[in-house]
Amino acid sequence: MDDREVRAVALAAAAIARIGTGVSPAQLMSEAASYVPWIMRPPARMSLTVTSEGDQEMPLTIDSVNAVAVLSFEDREKEPVAPPAGALATATSSDTAVMTVGAAVAGADANGVPNIQFPLAELLAGTSTLTVAATAADGTPLLGPDGVTPIPAPAPVVVTVNPGAPAAEVFTVPGN
Repeated sequence: MDDREVRAVALAAAAIARIGTGVSPAQLMSEAASYVPWIMRPPARMSLTVTSEGDQEMPLTIDSVNAVAVLSFEDREKEPVAPPAGALATATSSDTAVMTVGAAVAGADANGVPNIQFPLAELLAGTSTLTVAATAADGTPLLGPDGVTPIPAPAPVVVTVNPGAPAAEVFTVPGN
């Protein structure tokens, strides 16, 4: 829908909601304006998070265990949903000297809702920005449930990798 169509739908919804209430045209237009963001909401969204050992952990350390970037999907009600059938996704690290990203693997959240996960390997202290590109199997944009509206790409995630805590304490006396 273009902007004019969205505003027309919003005005129609406001008019239907106020039938018989005697609201002024200005009040009707004001109410219609409040419907526009709801109408324009994407039917689905993707988000990217980084976890280590099942917990959201930032910053990561060089010693982080089982760190992954998780690409999850939500419907317009912000409920977790499975990725669209045939979805292909690739994650990249802006600084592969700090962190590398493995190939996509099927995963699931704590409630069993499928997601896409990318194993991370922390190499040295620094920062790296993770980005994800997701498409349908044929390379076209992923579409929401309406089959028309593209699902917006998730925001990039800046990951800080710290050197981590000391592994052990050592006490020595020089010259002995």
